[in-house]
Formats: sequence, structure tokens, C-alpha cells
Amino acid sequence: MNQVVDQHGVARRDSYVIGIPNKIVGEGYWGTQSISQDCVLTVAKDAHLNFRTPIYSDVLIAVIDSTRLEHHADIVEGFDLISNFGNSATVLHVNKCYAEQLRKTLNGFICNMNTVTEIQTNGAALSYFEHDLITACISAFVPSNDIPSKPVSQKVHRYIVDAATSLILSVPTCPPTISELCEKLHISRRTLHYAFVKMMGVNPVTYIRVIRLNRVRRELLRAKRSGANIKEIAATWGFWHMGMFAKYYLELFGEHPSETIRKNS
Repeated sequence: MNQVVDQHGVARRDSYVIGIPNKIVGEGYWGTQSISQDCVLTVAKDAHLNFRTPIYSDVLIAVIDSTRLEHHADIVEGFDLISNFGNSATVLHVNKCYAEQLRKTLNGFICNMNTVTEIQTNGAALSYFEHDLITACISAFVPSNDIPSKPVSQKVHRYIVDAATSLILSVPTCPPTISELCEKLHISRRTLHYAFVKMMGVNPVTYIRVIRLNRVRRELLRAKRSGANIKEIAATWGFWHMGMFAKYYLELFGEHPSETIRKNS
């Protein structure tokens, strides 16, 4: 938008609105608060919004089901979203890295519009996309410290890692997301993260990604015979952002996915 406009609206009763400026030029107001490049913009359920746009504004917005967001905050983060979200339109000034992660996630979906069909029709891709989106959104509200508030023994860490890896490796299909692991193990994301770092020297997000990438590679090596394409295979293992998938694949295996297919042609 290339001019100052006063916009008015009301959030849905069953949804939260969370957004971030992609690019703004000039002064703008979200409700009564001024906005900046790295602020997070929110509107609570059924709340009114008055938005005076800057001279130029490109704002990325996600509308997320309130039940799912509240459940994730409570079970995975141990965080009371309702009391912290408020009941109006709010501007949150957050750490730049969290702002960039949210912007990157929302832009990633826009840039991958050509894979929307694969995401919507593939349970694994949709599950990981929703997880990545909710995680990026909720990070604006959750403290950044990944160390549990209470000391945990090495024995407990080992039990958590053993239980988590058992769940990850036991399924023949796409491994569970971090949220799904936390829910099944009845622990927070922070506890899971710290246990993996202490016992394995790697965080659970990276561990699961490596498992998924190896399973993608296994299928790519026989893709010529099966007739499957790279996007379909990647989506089957939860990769919805093709650019990031290609980057991770190259970093791990030293070659592009297309090169893997040609090896077996």
C-alpha cells in the first residue's frame, strides 16, 4: 500500500491475528501504538482493530485458530496465552531474531504458493507447516531461555531422549513434530530441547530433520522406478518449503536432490 489509510476491522471470535511488517516506510499505528519493522502485531479474539497505515506498508498476517494456538502454548510451551495476549490489538517489540523467523515463515508460505496443493493434500507437509507457523508465532510471547527452570538429572534426560527417539524411529511414515512429541511425552519444548542438547549434542529439531532428509534420500534413489517427483517425496516427509529443503539436503549430502535421482537413472 502506497498511501496512508485508516483501516478498521474485528477479529473472528475463534481466531487470533498475528502479523509482522515485511516492509514499512513512514509512521503507522496499530490501535494506539506505533509500529516498527521488527514488531509483532496482534489482535485478540473478537477484538476491534484500528490500523493507520504508514505511507508504504507490506504487512504479513496469519489468522490462527484460537483453540490450536492456546493448546500449543499450554502443552508445548507451558505458557498461558490467554492472559498474555490481552483482549485488544497490541504491538509487541520482540527480539530481532524472533521477528525475522516469523517473517521468514510467512514469506516462505507465500513463496511456495506453487506447492499449496501438495501441502493441503499431504498430511505430513500440512502438519509441519502448521507446526512451523504456530511455533514462529508463539515465540513472540515465550521467553527465549531454553534452560528449564528446575534442575533435571542426567537420568531423566536419558529417559526423555530414549523415549523421544523411540517415537521418532518407530514410525514408518513422517516422524512426529516437536509439538506432537511434547504432547505424547507430557513435557515442554524447553525440556525436550535441553535433554537432546545435553545427551546428544544436537537439538531435537535438527535431529528429526536429519532423519527426514535421510528418508527423502532413500526414496529419491528409487524415484526413477517409482515415478515420484522431488516435491511429492519432500512433502511426504514434511518439507513444505522447497527452498529450505534443497538447502538442508545440499548441506547434509553435498549434492542437490536432482543429482541423487540422476545417480540411479
